[in-house]
Amino acid sequence: MNAQPSPPRSHPKDLLLLYVEDLLPSHTRTSVTTHLEECLECRVEVEMLRRSVSLLKAHKEVFCPEPWELAEYATHGDDCSGSVTRHIEHCPSCAQEFHELSQPAPTVIPDKLWAAIQEECAARQERLDGDPWFKRLVAYAQRVVATLRMPVV
Repeated sequence: MNAQPSPPRSHPKDLLLLYVEDLLPSHTRTSVTTHLEECLECRVEVEMLRRSVSLLKAHKEVFCPEPWELAEYATHGDDCSGSVTRHIEHCPSCAQEFHELSQPAPTVIPDKLWAAIQEECAARQERLDGDPWFKRLVAYAQRVVATLRMPVV
């Protein structure tokens, strides 16, 4: 069965977008063109559709998923409808953003800096372990904790 649109009989409103996008078979396109020559209302509609299509083609980002949708898809694979998956197959900027979001996060602290921090912490702990005041403070804190754990009768 042929699913081609049939030539218009009255106002071909449902065929005008296909006409603008040049997706009609030649015999239907000829019929719509003839109608447009005679119908101001449909010509105005076609002009509005042409402007809309032109704007949408110039601003394809309106079809892009929200940044949080890309992030959800990159981190959790959340794309129930499959729309994000289909979109990034055809949109280079979203595909790039998805790729970047899919990469593991860089190390927050460089290894050399982390090693220096650990050394400093160890040195401070050694100083504290040798400090009699700190030992008394730790002992006092342990007694307070033990007292607070006592059951109340």
